[in-house]
Amino acid sequence: MKSTIKGPMTHNARAGFLLWPMLIIGVVLMLASPARANTYLVTSTADSGSGSLRAAIISANTNPGPDTIDFSGIVLPTATSPVTIVLASGLPLITGTVVMDASITETRTLPDSPTRRPGVELDLESAAPVYGPSLAYHPDGFCLSGPGASHSVIRGFIINGLDGSTHSSCLLADSNPDPASSPGNPFPRQGFCGVPISVFAANGVVVAGNYLNLDQDGVTKNGTAIAAVEIVDGSDNVIGGETANDRNVLTADDYKSNDVSERAAAMIRVWSIGWSSPAFGAPKKTNNNKIEGNFIGVTAEGVSLPSSQRGIWWGMSNIEDDSVIGSGQFGWGVQCNQQETDPCEMKGNIVDGNLISTGNESLGIFGPIKDTVVNGNTLFMKAPLLPNGLSSVPYGRIEVFKLRDGDFPGWTTAPGVPVGLVISNNRLGIDSAGVPSGWTSPGILIGNGRNVVIKNNTITGAVGPGVVVGVPIYPPAPQNVTVTRNSIYGNALLNGLLGIDTIVGLDLNGDGLTLNDSKDTDEGPNGLQNFPVLNWAHDWAGIVLRVHGHLNSEPNQAYRIELFANDVVNASGYGEGKRYLGSVDVTTNGGGNAVFDTSLSLGALVGGDLVKVGDFVTSTATKLCTPDPDQCPSGTGPTSEFSRAIVVTVPD
Repeated sequence: MKSTIKGPMTHNARAGFLLWPMLIIGVVLMLASPARANTYLVTSTADSGSGSLRAAIISANTNPGPDTIDFSGIVLPTATSPVTIVLASGLPLITGTVVMDASITETRTLPDSPTRRPGVELDLESAAPVYGPSLAYHPDGFCLSGPGASHSVIRGFIINGLDGSTHSSCLLADSNPDPASSPGNPFPRQGFCGVPISVFAANGVVVAGNYLNLDQDGVTKNGTAIAAVEIVDGSDNVIGGETANDRNVLTADDYKSNDVSERAAAMIRVWSIGWSSPAFGAPKKTNNNKIEGNFIGVTAEGVSLPSSQRGIWWGMSNIEDDSVIGSGQFGWGVQCNQQETDPCEMKGNIVDGNLISTGNESLGIFGPIKDTVVNGNTLFMKAPLLPNGLSSVPYGRIEVFKLRDGDFPGWTTAPGVPVGLVISNNRLGIDSAGVPSGWTSPGILIGNGRNVVIKNNTITGAVGPGVVVGVPIYPPAPQNVTVTRNSIYGNALLNGLLGIDTIVGLDLNGDGLTLNDSKDTDEGPNGLQNFPVLNWAHDWAGIVLRVHGHLNSEPNQAYRIELFANDVVNASGYGEGKRYLGSVDVTTNGGGNAVFDTSLSLGALVGGDLVKVGDFVTSTATKLCTPDPDQCPSGTGPTSEFSRAIVVTVPD
């Protein structure tokens, strides 16, 4: 048997024995510890070199941790005057998390009295173009590239002088020269479309307190960019914020003839297109983005800045195959196809509290977008008028459509319609001072969609209807669109201009008044829901308003009758409804009939003067349904057009 001789461990042997575990623990801790956050100080307004913004971005990109770029080292002309950095070429892509706050103390009196204003101007007018096979592309201002740039903050910049005349060519992959392709840039399309701020496949980015496409004064346009902010395949990003200091003030140039599609042109664009590189894990989510509290097409003083550009565009499209995107360009294959096992997603986005003035749609929502909320915005138009007094831009302030093949040359569209949209508490056709301003037609146009709720909005000043649900030439017809508790008045102005009586304030099918049919068996937008018939409305000694009427619709079905007052009657005799009075629920019998006789306490009505003798009362009918997350999320279904208006009288 082999014997083993054991002796005492020497000091050196014991030390070595103890050192190995300590080394292993140290390596593990080093690998597990978060990357170091660095601060890079900008001390120069030069385009490049030590202390420049360009050098700081390059340094931040090389550090794997979140970094801060600090502008306190720049000497300001005065304590409240911004400085200008004239860029000779585009800035590097931002590929890591970086916080940049260049804001300074405000001295002017602006709406809501913000205390901060942008402190660094980026002038890209002389920035060298990026040359492709046939076109020269203008660089972007800041371009945040990929998940590594997530949770960055861009605040306090004036970005101007951009040329977006080739912007649409950047969006068409078959003409995209891919000039920035390199091993270190897995998303080569970015950075050369002439947009002040672009966010590609990055999440949780905050863009706040900037002036975009404007001079230092926040009033004068500067440059020909046709967009100000663009988000592509990114989620949880915030453009603006809850305070006046978070507000972005932005505009864009008018349409360019070579834009991909008029539908896609807007000052802020949010896309789900599946363009993200495979190196990013093919992110195709554009969810929970929020555009809040911005001045869009409006100066820093809150004054309309005329432009034919749209305000905000939310869109979703396909790029089908290699032949479409251009052989040898990217070769990424199928992109944003809703029939994939991992399809594109665009849901839960919010547009809240913005002041938007445009010569076109204030907001466009296109494609199979889910659960978007449009709340608390002031949307008004300054479209030029033709000699006959009509607006030269016949678009709605808010438009909701599916996209059609051919809307984008060379692309097919993501199948499906917008679902679960909520449009609430907005002011359409009234400026920030409450003054009616600008005409368009209509106020809200729901071309396609289902489970849409339009509630508590003020809608006025439209040449056409205040609300249109469905357009015959754009199937499929929208269904389950609830229009409730809105103030819809002063629309259908074309009736007076042309001496006609065919346009109504709330229009199913976009073709004027739709009369009732027995038991409501016809089909169309909102099922062409029948409206109530009012028999009389009596003011009882200024204490009670008593309204009597009936409804014929689907048998054995529950409905909500909403009552409204107005000072005048639409030329058609039907509607509109300026002041919401109250509601009564009814259930039809086997013949589809229900009678209602309801009394409203005038003293309980807000203001006490919502209705009086000589005013007019009208009504709508909305089908009620059992709440269901997919078919009936709000518990209410399709709403009718306005009923014939009747005058409020004193009972005999």
